[in-house]
Amino acid sequence: MGKYCDLSREDLIRLQEMSVDALQVTSQSELDAYIQSFSDVFPVEQLAIVSFCYHDVGWRLLALHNRGFPPERERDFLKNDGLSACDVLSENGDIVVRHWRLGEEADGSSVGLDAARYGVESGLYGLIKPRHDLVGVMCSLAGPSVADHTRLSAFLKAWLPHFQIAQTRALVGRHPPPHTDIELTPREYDVLRWLCSGKTNWEISRILDISESTVKFHVANLTQKLGASNRTHIVAMAGPVLASHRYRLAGDSCRAEEP
Repeated sequence: MGKYCDLSREDLIRLQEMSVDALQVTSQSELDAYIQSFSDVFPVEQLAIVSFCYHDVGWRLLALHNRGFPPERERDFLKNDGLSACDVLSENGDIVVRHWRLGEEADGSSVGLDAARYGVESGLYGLIKPRHDLVGVMCSLAGPSVADHTRLSAFLKAWLPHFQIAQTRALVGRHPPPHTDIELTPREYDVLRWLCSGKTNWEISRILDISESTVKFHVANLTQKLGASNRTHIVAMAGPVLASHRYRLAGDSCRAEEP
C-alpha cells in the first residue's frame, strides 16, 4: 500500500473521484467547489492554499485561497512561508507534507511557526513544486482537528497532485496562455522581468536608467502585446513569454543587472 496505508477504503474511493473531478475544473468557481470537496472530507478550521511558479527572477504568486486565517497571517504566509517553502522543496524533493508544533522546527524551516501569534499552536503544511506546465502549490492547515494528523497527512500528500492539476486548469481558464512567439524589444523584455519581480515604474526607471514615462510606455506596449488588462494580468501571463525570450536576447547591449 505504501503511502496509502494510512487511508481507508472510503478515502481511496474519494481520492479516485477527486482525481477525475480535477480534470473537469475550468474556472475559479469550479476550483472553489473542488477545494470545498476536500473540506467536506477533512473539515479543518483554517486552510490557506497558495499557487506559484518559478521564473528567472524567483518565485511568483499566482493565486491565493484563504479560509479561516486572518489577513495578517495571509501576509506572513506569503512573505515568510513562501521563501521557506522553496527551500524545503529544493532539499526534500517534488512533494513534501509535514506536521509542525509550536516550538519545534519543521524540516529546518520556519514554515508555519510564525502562526503562533495568531493562536495557532500546531498545523500541517503540504508543498508540491511546479512541473512541466503545472503550477506549484503550498497548502497550510491548522486548527484542533489537525492534531490527529496521520490520516490527514496521507490524504493531503495523495491529493496535492490532483489539486495541482485543478488549480492549473482554473488559472489557464482565467488567463489563457499567450503565444510564446510574441516579439518583445530588448527593453520590453527588461521591463517585463522587473515587473515580475514586483518593482514599481519608478524603481524600474532607476534600475534601467530611463525616465518613468518611458517605463509607462513599455508597460502599455506589453499590455497590448500580451492582451492583458492590467499589470497584475501582465505578470500572470509572463512566464511562457519570458522563457521564450530568455536566450534569444541574451547578448543584447542594454541588458540590466539580473533581478
